Amino acid sequence: MSGLIKVLVVDDTASARRTIRAHLDRPNFEVHEASSGLEALGLLATLEPDVILLDVMMPDLDGFQTCARIKADPRLEPIPVVMCTALDSQSDRNDGLRAGADEFLTKPVNGTELRLRLKALSKVKAYHDLLANVLPPAIARRLREQPGVLADEVPDATILFSDIKGFVTFAKGRSAGEVVAFLNAIFTAFDERTAARGLQKIKTIGDAYMVAGGLTPGEDPVHAAKQIVALGIDLFALLDEVTEAHGITLDLRVGIHCGPLIGGVIGTSRLAYDVWGDTVNIASRMESHGVVGHVQLSEAAYQRAGDAWPFVARGPVDVKGHGPMETWLLEVR
Repeated sequence: MSGLIKVLVVDDTASARRTIRAHLDRPNFEVHEASSGLEALGLLATLEPDVILLDVMMPDLDGFQTCARIKADPRLEPIPVVMCTALDSQSDRNDGLRAGADEFLTKPVNGTELRLRLKALSKVKAYHDLLANVLPPAIARRLREQPGVLADEVPDATILFSDIKGFVTFAKGRSAGEVVAFLNAIFTAFDERTAARGLQKIKTIGDAYMVAGGLTPGEDPVHAAKQIVALGIDLFALLDEVTEAHGITLDLRVGIHCGPLIGGVIGTSRLAYDVWGDTVNIASRMESHGVVGHVQLSEAAYQRAGDAWPFVARGPVDVKGHGPMETWLLEVR
């Protein structure tokens, strides 16, 4: 149902849980229950509520400890937590804030106030979900805590560009809806595989697709580069699956380069994470100067990941601003 608010109620007292469930007995609420902090953490392995309503006074793992564990998990941290307690001292609220609580409700809970708070916090969760969908997770967390311009120097990243050969011809004479539906099918498949390989989609530019690896501090740059190459190979098979379903034939060029870059978020509207620098420019040239049906690597990318695939030396390619650069090809077709 549209607008459904999923609430996890955590309280060791059955009567308290029944009271909350009665307050939320409305069409737009879905209530899940846990009788302890440990049970709640177990449920959260698969359940993703919009808001967690958490009692403070519980045996074994109290509400403060449970909240702290929830907020320490990057996957769960964006979920708003409401501490629901009979305690009303400022020190207790301070303990809750230190644990990461987003709101407080004092028992006995007023039903109207509860519903209004949960509705407001579910909007906060929706905003966090939107940020996480358009930004790398670490950047989304930082932006929530520190709004404004974010920029990082990334010492060793790998960038991939791909471009669909024949797309302009395909798009001629077709309706806007058909063209967009086709691109959506392709890029949805690309997005899913990119995420599965632990890589970060940067953006689409027309029918071009841009991905980065190695952006997370501490990430192994060799592993990231090899995942990027593996993704480049995957893209050909994914494109074939979509084009076969549509009864057409298209092909790809893929280019990859490794090196330092700057990544960040600029502006206050239509937020997007982007990357800049020579590494990005050269990766783009590896694609645009590449060969249809092949993945082309710069020398830097080949040194990082080439031993895992049968790349063949292509020889120097003249790259604007850099002159002749050695390149390597992997024939996918």
